[in-house]
Amino acid sequence: MKSVFSRPFSAVGPPKDHSEPNRRSVLKGLLLVGGVTMLKPTELLAVQDPAAAWRRMVCELANTVCSGPVAQHIGSLVWGATAYWTQRSAQFHDSYRAAFFLDVAIQPYSTIYGGRYLEFDRYPFYDSHQPCRRIKDVNEMELRRFLDPEEQKFYGCVVSPCSERRLLEDDSQLDDFKRTAKAYRTDPDAWEHQYIRNVTDGQKSYYAHAVKPRNSNGHEGVKQVFLSPNSL
Repeated sequence: MKSVFSRPFSAVGPPKDHSEPNRRSVLKGLLLVGGVTMLKPTELLAVQDPAAAWRRMVCELANTVCSGPVAQHIGSLVWGATAYWTQRSAQFHDSYRAAFFLDVAIQPYSTIYGGRYLEFDRYPFYDSHQPCRRIKDVNEMELRRFLDPEEQKFYGCVVSPCSERRLLEDDSQLDDFKRTAKAYRTDPDAWEHQYIRNVTDGQKSYYAHAVKPRNSNGHEGVKQVFLSPNSL
């Protein structure tokens, strides 16, 4: 059985030549949603600066899928770039892009998995093509799930997106979401479905379901991505 809530990110800090804003180091305060324990959204990443949290998340992706020197190079550029709030798009896929973009472009680099590449063009892109296709960006809730150690163990890698984000299209996808939620030991009715996209382990394709709590007791609630255990 999978765990509903992916672990908070370890502190992947900036290189020595870049400073990071001060941050909290302890998670506190729990709230109950759908019969499972949930961290408050303001405390999930244990930071005072959400832009710094995003930088650490991107650096953890680079540290996980790239060789050491490449990851260090990417980290230096990420921490040296200026962060801006993303202007939400009318396009469905783009409306779920990361909350921040960085004014930096980083060429596609091969990853340790072979045949997959990590690129940065304001947002991180993770794809089997180079240059990475512009529907292969990854956002915060996707990276929290993709980089979770238990998910990496289950799929044998950090899965990568292989489709755009889109609304549920048919009953079979809804049925897959219900089965997937139960695999995470949670009630499907406790969650509002946001979008679906396909991800791959390099051989097989799986559905990724983005959701948010239906009842968050006055809090926004932590959005999650559930990865289907069943390949297509």
